[in-house]
Amino acid sequence: MNGRITGRDEALVSAFDHGFLYGDSIYETIRTSRGAPFLLDRHLRRMRNSAALIEMELDREDGEYRAAILETIAAGGAAESALRVVITRGIGDIGYDPALTRRRTTLIYVRPLEPIRDAAQRAGIRLSLLTRRRNDREAVSPWIKSSNLLNNLLGWHEAQRHGAMEGVMLNREGFVAEGTMTNVFMVRDGVLWTPPVEIGLLPGITREFTLELATADGLPVRVAPFRPEELLAADEVFITGTTKAILPATRVDEQVIGRGAPGPITTRLIGLFDAAEDRLAG
Repeated sequence: MNGRITGRDEALVSAFDHGFLYGDSIYETIRTSRGAPFLLDRHLRRMRNSAALIEMELDREDGEYRAAILETIAAGGAAESALRVVITRGIGDIGYDPALTRRRTTLIYVRPLEPIRDAAQRAGIRLSLLTRRRNDREAVSPWIKSSNLLNNLLGWHEAQRHGAMEGVMLNREGFVAEGTMTNVFMVRDGVLWTPPVEIGLLPGITREFTLELATADGLPVRVAPFRPEELLAADEVFITGTTKAILPATRVDEQVIGRGAPGPITTRLIGLFDAAEDRLAG
C-alpha cells in the first residue's frame, strides 16, 4: 500500500479517500503464469486508458508499477497469484473537485490463484441472461475499469439467484454486452462471434488475446452485435476473463447449448490459449 508491504489488517484506507467516498478509482485484475504476471503490459496499458477516461493523472511510471507488482507477488509467496491493483484519486476534503486530493492512493492486493479451470468448469458452466442492464456507455462507460462496480455486483447477485456461475448483461438496446466479470463469445455455423466494445462493454485483455489466437489460427471471426435469442441458439458459448481464461458454457438458464458439452472450437481455442501461455511464460 503506497509503496509499503503490509498484512491485510494494516492496509487501511482513509475515510476521506475519494475512492471510498465516490468510487473515484480504477483497478486491474492480473494473474501470474509460472510466477510471472501474465500479459502485464496490456493490463498497464488499459489501466492508463481507464485513468484517462476519468481524467485522473497517474503519479507513477509503468516501470514503477511493474516493480511494485513484482515485489507484492514475491511477498505473497504463492506459486501462482491473483492480484488486484487499485488506484484512487486520493485523500482530500469532501467534494468533487480533484484539486482537493493531494496524491493518489495505490493498493496492490495479492492472494493465491485458484485453478483457472477445475474439472467441473472444464465440463461446462451455467450462465443466466439477466434483467439487469449494463451501464450505458454515455452514462458510466464500461470501457472504464472502475472500482464503482455496483452495476456488475447487482447483476452477479441476480445470476446467483438463478443458480448460474455468471450472468450475461444486455445493453440498453437489448444486445448481448458482457458478463458481470467476463466477456462473452458464441460459435454459430463455424464462425466465432463476440460483441464489439462500441455497444458498451469492457475491452477485456483475455478477450483481445483470444481474438488474436482465433484470427492467427484462421478461424472466421465476427465482432458484431447479436441478440440473446441468437446466443440461446448458438452451437457453442464460452466466456473469457483474467482469472478464468476460456471457460465453456453448456447451459444458459434452461437452454442447453449445442450438445451440452464443450464444443470443438471452444476446445481448440482452449488448447491454443494454453500453448500460447506456455510460450510466453517460458
